[in-house]
Amino acid sequence: FWKITDIFKYYNSGIQTKNDDFVFQYTEKGLEKIVEEITPLYKPEIEKKYNVKDSRDWKIENAKKDLLENYNPRKILYRPFDERFTSLSKVSKGFIGYPRYETAKHFEKENYGLCFTRVVDKSKYQDVLISDKFIDIHATSGQTYIAPLYFYNGVEHSDMLPLEFEGEGMKFANFTADFVNRYLEKIDFEPSPEEILAYIYAVLHSPIYREKYIEFLKTDFPAVPMTTDKTFFRKYAAWGQRLVDLHLLNEQGIAGQARNDGIATGQARNDGKPDSDIRVSFDFEGDFVPVKTETADNRLLITTTAGKTITIDGVTEAIYNFEIGSYRPIEKWLKYRIKDKVELLASDIGHLKTCSSPSKARWQR
Repeated sequence: FWKITDIFKYYNSGIQTKNDDFVFQYTEKGLEKIVEEITPLYKPEIEKKYNVKDSRDWKIENAKKDLLENYNPRKILYRPFDERFTSLSKVSKGFIGYPRYETAKHFEKENYGLCFTRVVDKSKYQDVLISDKFIDIHATSGQTYIAPLYFYNGVEHSDMLPLEFEGEGMKFANFTADFVNRYLEKIDFEPSPEEILAYIYAVLHSPIYREKYIEFLKTDFPAVPMTTDKTFFRKYAAWGQRLVDLHLLNEQGIAGQARNDGIATGQARNDGKPDSDIRVSFDFEGDFVPVKTETADNRLLITTTAGKTITIDGVTEAIYNFEIGSYRPIEKWLKYRIKDKVELLASDIGHLKTCSSPSKARWQR
């Protein structure tokens, strides 16, 4: 068994904003609006307008200064399948309390990160996710860590596995020297970094693994049995890659995507498997603000401020109750937008439809 923190050299907990409602915005335009509005305002005006206050690790004046001087809009994984915009800088206790930039910067380029927790305080293990963006500290649960697959640096690291040059720097696999020397160099096949990540992801989602080792998972970082059997490894890596693609919503463009042109006419066009059971329909055009949701007869019903209803067929109980960490992604995604009175776009409905894929619940089991 290899503990996750003995496989990946660099890992860190996610962003800790100290002021989520202000620091995270649903759209990049929302973030740009804050930049415009905050520029001429003084501290008392900012305090009143945005209902924010100074705390030990977050000061209004520091946040404003950092936002205006180091504006760097980036998408962050806030909760499972729920991405938000923020301004990511190198400055701690600025716009973001703890941006974890030394780890976050490796997601400025193409990357994948394994999200995990140290301990599980419940009777089942489900605190693992994949992300191609940096994350919030509560992305899956109480405290979520992320280990990037790739490490980008301008100088060579003798104890890391070099992959290729990236501009003026180098790209490395983020594996420890111990893992390279004691595992990768001992097996008689050469898996790619992506295959290793996919294998680990499959094992961590295995019901057998989750049930058998739950007592260990309650006390420390997860540990993975790394096999020397090439056939067994490839089988699990293939399953893991399928899950990675599903959880990164990589099938949006080829299967089951709710096209914008379909949404505009009140019926989401479907491209085929695996999401042929998920259908979106509503009897009005334009965007809307959700106020209530309910499920009935394998349908998700979203009521809007105008008293209209959007219907998503095919959302079974298993899909709606599917959990990652301590969250039900669909329920959480909608609750936030109801609370904040967010006007949803056609693209948001397409995203919600893709998140409702039965494949996620089916492959998880």
